[in-house]
Amino acid sequence: MFKLFILSLLACSAAFSQYYKTLPKGVRTFVYRNVATNDVNSSYNQTNKNSPYTFEIAADFETLTNIDNPFVQDILAQLSPYPEAAALLTLGTYKASANANIKVDVYGFGYGITDKLTAYAGLPVYDASIKLNYQRNKGNTYDLIAEALQETPNDNIAQTYGAVLDSLGEGFDFDASVLQGIATNQLGYEPVGDWEGHGLGDMELGLMYNVLTQRKYGLLLSGGVIAPTGRVDDPDILQDIGFGDGQWDLFTEFGGSYHLNNKVILTSYLRYTYQFASDKRLRRPTSRDLKYSAESNTYTEKLGNKALFHVSSEYFYNDWLSLVSAYEYENTGEAQYSSDNSVEDGYLGYATDSSTHNVRLSARISTVALFQKKEFLLPASVELKAQRMISGKNTPDVDRYELEFRMFF
Repeated sequence: MFKLFILSLLACSAAFSQYYKTLPKGVRTFVYRNVATNDVNSSYNQTNKNSPYTFEIAADFETLTNIDNPFVQDILAQLSPYPEAAALLTLGTYKASANANIKVDVYGFGYGITDKLTAYAGLPVYDASIKLNYQRNKGNTYDLIAEALQETPNDNIAQTYGAVLDSLGEGFDFDASVLQGIATNQLGYEPVGDWEGHGLGDMELGLMYNVLTQRKYGLLLSGGVIAPTGRVDDPDILQDIGFGDGQWDLFTEFGGSYHLNNKVILTSYLRYTYQFASDKRLRRPTSRDLKYSAESNTYTEKLGNKALFHVSSEYFYNDWLSLVSAYEYENTGEAQYSSDNSVEDGYLGYATDSSTHNVRLSARISTVALFQKKEFLLPASVELKAQRMISGKNTPDVDRYELEFRMFF
């Protein structure tokens, strides 16, 4: 069906509203973030065109061979002596469309090792569901077969079969069990249907170092690893979602903020992630556009490295309320595969590069400044975010909405 690339979620960012500030020595922070997506039912393709998630297959003579249906098998047996009529056979073209819904709870913890160095960890927990809808978008070819059989010279049996099929017409239909049989009996996949999953994502462990702090600006350098603690795609399930990508990542991030005036702070950073190779069992592709098959193989997979560019502006309405607008661009390079079949390696790597353009608006309520002025008892913040994907390439069309709570102690 499709393999959905899940959101990259940074579990813990800068300690205060300014990007470059780290936690004071000995201070801890706890972060909880709830992320929900829109219903994901389409993706951007190689040419940046948005198209729905569908899996389409024609129930023709060849694909119907392994369908466990007595009526279907009887038709095939009767048509076998008549190859010209058999070549015309199809019970219809069946399409399954998918709709995904993803919710993520992210738990983060940070600790100020020194006034300039903060360590943090973040772990996402996923709830995901896939709903499938079946439909037949093309009818059967009984009338064409009937005509071909009835025109068979000197063969009363063939002409009789043709008359029977002609009488059936569109009145005899098949439901989604035809598509189900093709996927399970012929290709060896688990039964196709709705899917639900719950589990951990990939854990992020990192350090943030305050490189520079001046009156009007500051710089921050971060780095760390992403551990493969999340569930990966199952090659035997067409419609599942992976919560992780199955290999270790190494990342670094550098950026800073500039105080334009007392009300506005501009922030920008660049994050680069190197993804290490790992061995995975995948279905053997039959072409660069068709990566579903009855056989599987083990491939060494090196996912493309990722670069993320962020720029934002934060406007402080007062000491406790601020509004943030942001733009993010993320690019992922093409994946590389190696196995005992170089042709299949090329098929798997085709169109695996991706990019996204996102805009984000958020509102933050924070008591940190009030706490520093000794006007509030506890330092904490609550933030609401809405992110919209405005364009992409080889990526799901995902909008997301976040509620984040952060406290310091």
